[in-house]
Amino acid sequence: MVEACERAGGEPRGMMTGAAVPVSVGGRVTGIVVMGNLLNGAVDKVDRIRNSVFENEQYQGRPVGTATIFMGDLRISTNVLDARGQRAVGTRASEEVSARVLRDGKSWTGRAWVVNAWYLSQYDPIRDPDERVIGMLYVGSLEQQYLDLRTMALNVQLSLVLGAMLLAMAVLYFTLRRTIVSPVERLSFATRMLAQGDLAYRVKVGSRDEIGDLSASFNQMAAQLRVDQEEIQSSRAELSQRNDELAATNRSYMEMLGFVSHELKAPLGAATLGLYSVRDGFLGSLNEAQGKVLASVGQNLDFLNEMVRRYLDLSRLEKGEVQVRKAWVRLRDEVVEPVLETLAAAIERRGLQVENGLAPGLRVYADRDLLRIVYDNLLSNAVKYGREDGYVRLGAELKAGMIELSVENAGEGIPRDQVGRLFKKFSRLALMEETGQRGTGLGLFICRAIVEQHGGTIGVDSEEGRWTRFAFTLPVEGSTNE
Repeated sequence: MVEACERAGGEPRGMMTGAAVPVSVGGRVTGIVVMGNLLNGAVDKVDRIRNSVFENEQYQGRPVGTATIFMGDLRISTNVLDARGQRAVGTRASEEVSARVLRDGKSWTGRAWVVNAWYLSQYDPIRDPDERVIGMLYVGSLEQQYLDLRTMALNVQLSLVLGAMLLAMAVLYFTLRRTIVSPVERLSFATRMLAQGDLAYRVKVGSRDEIGDLSASFNQMAAQLRVDQEEIQSSRAELSQRNDELAATNRSYMEMLGFVSHELKAPLGAATLGLYSVRDGFLGSLNEAQGKVLASVGQNLDFLNEMVRRYLDLSRLEKGEVQVRKAWVRLRDEVVEPVLETLAAAIERRGLQVENGLAPGLRVYADRDLLRIVYDNLLSNAVKYGREDGYVRLGAELKAGMIELSVENAGEGIPRDQVGRLFKKFSRLALMEETGQRGTGLGLFICRAIVEQHGGTIGVDSEEGRWTRFAFTLPVEGSTNE
């Protein structure tokens, strides 16, 4: 018994289990037989408890299950091992457990630090025959195994979730690839083919969803575009044929116009010369009536001569025979003065004052003969349609890298609603017809064609009842004013 007490940590007291049996003689109790078993240091009992529950299993070098008999709060028999690997006999229970079990007489269940590890523990009170709590019985299971199982289960679950997510993503990717991405890529490729002009390319319609409907609509659009293209090509071919026919007709017309105008030029010149000889008295004097008749005939011949010149110029332009041959031209001496000389008689007859603002040394890089045609048209209009006893003013000015040449005259001006018709072929303004002066309707059209071939522009500005100013531009390249 002393050895058992020493194994219980030097505790002189002991806890025993025992039994008492009465002894009877002749039906009369004559004594009692008492037997006891000391629990201090009784390791076989706690080991048997452990083995019956946990079968002495080990986990990471520690017993999975442990059992302990407490006398009070003192371990007197246990298979819990201390840091040295010895049974932890003589150690005490925690105050929380002692108060719950020993003082209150209730069981304690929970997570407890048992010597050197956490155990899921159960403490039950041990009572004596008088129902006094004299000790505790402890059974515990090592917590670490459950923590590791939980971690393992969590890892398994996370692995399963991650695997399921990856599988779902893979399924989603291939599903989207098959149902959306691939059809969209095919549709995009078909769009590029259509943009490159391949109207025969069609998209494969793989489903009846929105992408499939879009692909079907694309195919219908491509088919309709191909039909429209074929119709356009057919119309273009027909239009080209008609244009060729019109061009051939126009060439024939221009050739005939040029031929007729050229053939009329000589006899009209001779008739005009003869008329002027008679009208001016070279063949004898005329009476007043004869003079008026010849003057009227002279005006008609002048108009016919102007018309022949204009038609000849138009014929050359329409047939592409007019070529701009640029050279240095003294604008005043070589272009303007010769034109004014041909118009001198008409200028004097209408009492016009010519204000020539062109510097004598002004040179331009242009075609002299074509510029003469331009100035002949502009000055002829100024003389014919200008106000009698008015003025004709010529000017030149540098503007935005161009030289602007102008012809201005006093007159009734041009209504704004008729300005747009001025430079069209065969266009005659009502105001010009009212003056009694006839025109061919070609002069300004010819002027615009010549100016544009020089790389310039032509326009008109006017104030009704006061003046009209035509101005055209030429590139400054090489133009100088000495």
